[in-house]
Amino acid sequence: MYKYQGFWDRISNTYANSPIKDQQAFDDMVQNIRQHVKESDFVFDFGCGTGTYSIAIADKVKSIHAIDISEKMLAIAGKRANNRGIGNINFEHLGIFDTKLQPESYTVVLAFSILHLQQDLNKVLHRISELLMPGGLLITKTVCGGEKLSLATFFMTPFSKLGLLPHLNCFSFAELQASISENQLKILETKANPKDSMEYFIVAQK
Repeated sequence: MYKYQGFWDRISNTYANSPIKDQQAFDDMVQNIRQHVKESDFVFDFGCGTGTYSIAIADKVKSIHAIDISEKMLAIAGKRANNRGIGNINFEHLGIFDTKLQPESYTVVLAFSILHLQQDLNKVLHRISELLMPGGLLITKTVCGGEKLSLATFFMTPFSKLGLLPHLNCFSFAELQASISENQLKILETKANPKDSMEYFIVAQK
């Protein structure tokens, strides 16, 4: 069992049944992703959860390898894809450092709401760069908790340090950009969420 797998398994149904807070913002995000992918792309969805983004772009790409550490999240994702008749997504219970994942296997890596949960951001970004083919894209939406102190961050951080909640990495937007650039990834585009000053959309190319 992966660290924190139990936590994500426990909240999987609640997470899956939670309504999208801002449908327009979500639709805009999906449109942004779709503008950067093409029919020949082999996509890797890191921390796919219940498969929301993979399912939303499946018709636009060749195939998607979607991984998560929560088996229950993956079960929900698989059921959702099947219900929609989507057959080009492979949902798999894996961590990003699993040796089954071979270098330069993907043309696009999606990393949505996952990088701020990584204890070693630089190590994870190095791995993402390793998995990308030359010219491949990293597309991420990431919470940069170091931009300001929010109530959620204030209350979650102590529990995270005690191991009661998943690790919370509160880096700034500048620190995230620097770490991306240090790992052979050139930033092509950045967008701040106008309704959330800590959330950023980034596209970077290997």
